[in-house]
Amino acid sequence: DKTLEELQAELAVAEAQLEELNASVAEVEEKVAQLEADRGELAAQRDDKQEALDAIAGGDVTSRIEAAQREIDALNILGATRLAAQRAIENLLEKLPPGTPCPFATAGTDDAPLFCRERAFPLMLADGRPLSPFAWRHEALVKGDATSLAVALASIVAKVSRDRLMTSLDAEFPGYGFRAHKGYGTPEHVAAILSRGVTPLHRRKFLRNLAASAPDGVPGLENLHAEEPDVPAQSEFPF
Repeated sequence: DKTLEELQAELAVAEAQLEELNASVAEVEEKVAQLEADRGELAAQRDDKQEALDAIAGGDVTSRIEAAQREIDALNILGATRLAAQRAIENLLEKLPPGTPCPFATAGTDDAPLFCRERAFPLMLADGRPLSPFAWRHEALVKGDATSLAVALASIVAKVSRDRLMTSLDAEFPGYGFRAHKGYGTPEHVAAILSRGVTPLHRRKFLRNLAASAPDGVPGLENLHAEEPDVPAQSEFPF
């Protein structure tokens, strides 16, 4: 049996450890609060930069194109990225005055060196992996937003556009928290999917693992493996 003095000593050690743990928890909470504040400040800065970009070129400086979730399910991320890039270029070409020669070089051609004096072909940059096979000549930059100003500005446009879209969809799909998590896979978002089911916004194939691991399944995904996806054949996509 332990003496009273030994028990008191052990209690003192336990109290000291508890105080240290509480201090660590308080430090973590402070860091989380700071991260939340920084995130809000960064979002405001991105909005300011987006407004500045729009003001410079009257809103025509960007071509904001999306790929629907059904297209991502059918083509995977890379294939859907190619599709969105093709649409973005087509959208930019539509903004050119009638009769303007196409400013982009097609893939596999050497019509002219990039930025030659006779005719300047703007270089298309892709953030991440190459888009091949793709109709237009381009260069892929891994972590391009850290090495290219053009890619960094495009990243701002994409992030601001996506955040604004998710905020607007929060009212259309209440209870999912799109305004807060912006569509990312946070615990709150996962809990909402498990309790409320999937929406037309969710990538059904992406949720297969969640459906398989959920004891009660996911509402709306009961027949996922038996369903024929409502998507065009890959050959129907223009790339």
